Amino acid sequence: MGEQVAQETPKLGFGLMRLPRRGLGIDVAQVSRMVDLFLEAGFTYFDTAHVYAGSEDAIRKALVERRPRESYTLATKLYAAMSPSAKSAKRQFETSLERTRAGYFDYRLLHSAGYEADAVAYGATTLRGFIGSRAPDLVSAERAEGDGLHVVWRRRAE
Repeated sequence: MGEQVAQETPKLGFGLMRLPRRGLGIDVAQVSRMVDLFLEAGFTYFDTAHVYAGSEDAIRKALVERRPRESYTLATKLYAAMSPSAKSAKRQFETSLERTRAGYFDYRLLHSAGYEADAVAYGATTLRGFIGSRAPDLVSAERAEGDGLHVVWRRRAE
């Protein structure tokens, strides 16, 4: 990741995994108020994922449709357990772009790429398995095309 990007991105992010609900759906009005407060406080980093039910639609309504794209940073995650190939990884990213209508993602994170023990326990793809699947070639190819993509591999601390 470029040093300039790292310095310009505020260190607090708005995670969209668990959002307030109204009935059976997400309370988009409440999420919109939360987004506004977050931005007013000077923070700009939002984090969603293909597997966060309803979050991509909610962030489209609460942020993307209401704010200029250059005013925020948006990350998504590639869910490793659903991504055994470059083709399925690309499909996840394309679906996320369609749902958010953000135009692009500033960051793509690898989500739930556990170690061998985690894979046995949870049925998830390991980082070794993900890398062996050639899905990272998708990221490398898109980065070579110059879309400004920043890729971060992360694993949640135990």
